[in-house]
Amino acid sequence: MRSRYLMGMALVVFALGAAAGGLWARRPAKRDATSEVSRSEFGTPRIPVVDEAALRAEVRRVLHSELQRAPEATAVAPPAPAASAPDKPATPPTSENLQARVAAHALVDDAKARASWSQEDAHKLHGLIVQMTPEDRQEVMSRLLVGINRDEIKVGFNGPPF
Repeated sequence: MRSRYLMGMALVVFALGAAAGGLWARRPAKRDATSEVSRSEFGTPRIPVVDEAALRAEVRRVLHSELQRAPEATAVAPPAPAASAPDKPATPPTSENLQARVAAHALVDDAKARASWSQEDAHKLHGLIVQMTPEDRQEVMSRLLVGINRDEIKVGFNGPPF
């Protein structure tokens, strides 16, 4: 279906190019030496002007005919299925998860107070992240990145901050 859509669009582009070329080819024929060339008041030759209304009408006509020929190519794809609800309810966090969460938040708070983030902090956070729930992990990483982006925390080494 996608290839038909691309083929249809390629035909439209080709048709537009042909239409533009056809309008450009309608310029006056080459004149002989005795014919008068239309000149501006300053003596320079006038540049031929393309009839915009005719060009727009031709483009509309070509687009309309192409869209009529391939209606299935312009059909909107069905929306992606919504994320299915988990079959099991979320398990409550363990004491290990809670301890890791508290320690990670304390680490970020300390970094904000010092206005710096060291490689040692990154190693500590990495060890804590693996013990946290995904929601807590996202929350701590978000707090850290927001602090870095707001220049509240300066990273003191090259590499990822986690």
